[in-house]
Amino acid sequence: MHNAFMASDGHRANLLNGGFQFGATGTYIDGDGELWTTHVFFSHPTYSPGFNGTFSDDDNSTFETDIEKVTEEGITAGCGGDRICPDDLVTRAQMAAFLNRALDLPAGPDAGFNDVGGMFEADINAIANTGITQGCLPSFYCPNDSLSRAQMAAFLVRACDLPAGPDAGFGDTNGNLFEDESNRLAAAGITFGCDGGMNFCPHDKVTRGQIAAFLARALGL
Repeated sequence: MHNAFMASDGHRANLLNGGFQFGATGTYIDGDGELWTTHVFFSHPTYSPGFNGTFSDDDNSTFETDIEKVTEEGITAGCGGDRICPDDLVTRAQMAAFLNRALDLPAGPDAGFNDVGGMFEADINAIANTGITQGCLPSFYCPNDSLSRAQMAAFLVRACDLPAGPDAGFGDTNGNLFEDESNRLAAAGITFGCDGGMNFCPHDKVTRGQIAAFLARALGL
């Protein structure tokens, strides 16, 4: 029956019409044992998918507003289907993609990282050739490593060319490799620290929800 509908121009057009929100199928077997069927396709102006905004899994997230902002800008399209996976950790490769989309960076030549290839290669080359990253080790980018808050600070400071700032008063950044970056990020209002502002938690990993907030503030969305 499906093959018969797909072979009919009118029926096929209805089946493939993305403007319809609902479909209903009715079947009937008559006294002679013959099967009859009809398909009804329709939409409704008050239809709601059952969740707020673009994604189904961030309704209880404190970052939903920021997620909507970066989604509207095309910085993220979620993690599959109607999900954004706000609590999943961000990888260094994903961070490269977020920054490349956010800043619309020019394509760059191969940056020479031995561990880069595939989906995020162009994004990583783009941020490397604009000076946003130098990798994690000589000739390596570590694309699958989870992004730390300290690394996030460094990426955003270089990407946004943030000016120097005063000591933010974080108790856990003294002597840290990224102390200057965390101060710059705080001065620009992109971070308020952790533990009620007492610390920066430089070694903590960044979630997808958190990076949406950091990017929204950094880009003034």
